[in-house]
Amino acid sequence: MLERVEGRHFAREVVAELALLSSAMVARGQSTAAPSGSEMLDFVTDTAGATAANWSSMHQDVSRKRKTEVEQLNGWIVAKARALGLHCEHNEWLARHVRRLQASRTNELSAVP
Repeated sequence: MLERVEGRHFAREVVAELALLSSAMVARGQSTAAPSGSEMLDFVTDTAGATAANWSSMHQDVSRKRKTEVEQLNGWIVAKARALGLHCEHNEWLARHVRRLQASRTNELSAVP
């Protein structure tokens, strides 16, 4: 994904939303540390490079028709952001996309928000 310009842009947006949420949580005393967006993006880029040949657990779950951890990851980010009055449209899109993929593999499309 990070090999394409669109993928790098999307990753930057996802990370920027997470950095905004992290900062808001620190400001409200809900967290003690908030790495910068550039620190998070460096981590994502380094991890993606180091694991490029691997199949992610979420990809494996979708392929094997199992429930993914999207709710505990991007779903949590979206819910926490909403609770703080923030909007994380890229994380929301990502969570919705994975939910649809998951549902399409298990024929549960009517249950996807």
